[in-house]
Amino acid sequence: MILLTAFFLFNMITIQNFEIQNNGDNLYLEVETNIGYNITSVLLWNINTFKDYSQAINLDYKLENTSNIETITVTAEEININKFEDIWFVEIISDFTEDECNTLLTPALGITYNFTPYYQCLLNKFLSYHSNECINCKDILYNDTILTISLILEMLEQGIEYGYYQQVIDLLYKLKELCDLNKCNNCDKIICSSCSKYKQD
Repeated sequence: MILLTAFFLFNMITIQNFEIQNNGDNLYLEVETNIGYNITSVLLWNINTFKDYSQAINLDYKLENTSNIETITVTAEEININKFEDIWFVEIISDFTEDECNTLLTPALGITYNFTPYYQCLLNKFLSYHSNECINCKDILYNDTILTISLILEMLEQGIEYGYYQQVIDLLYKLKELCDLNKCNNCDKIICSSCSKYKQD
């Protein structure tokens, strides 16, 4: 219990949940700061606008400021997009100050991502590669495209974990080309209520 309390004292903004929901229709955020303080700013970016403050989606109008905990749900329609997909970033600021000089803490950055369509792409390419009857079962089980997609997916997960966000965005564009999802007219629809993972940086 003492260790948990110490962690909370040093981590003044804690993202409890940040996820893409309902097949990309909603983005859900639950965040808290220390008791007696409020969340004062929430900015949102996608992969095309990341860290461009002139294009950030300001969600301050969603803040209730009645306690140190804020729960926000944003619909895709509300911000004029078709759906939440790929990677979304949120930057959160609270009015907590860390010393008597009223120095504000560094903003918290949250990342939520949904790579399910790309895993589906990998599976489809793997299965279509093996749809021919096995003539020589010692044949290689993959081709270069399958291997590349698999490696990029692994690098995306690791890149997010270690904070290489710009590199992750660049890799995601390459993955889009390999999977050709933009040209897909009859892709299988993936149904999910909670569609993503998240982390706080």
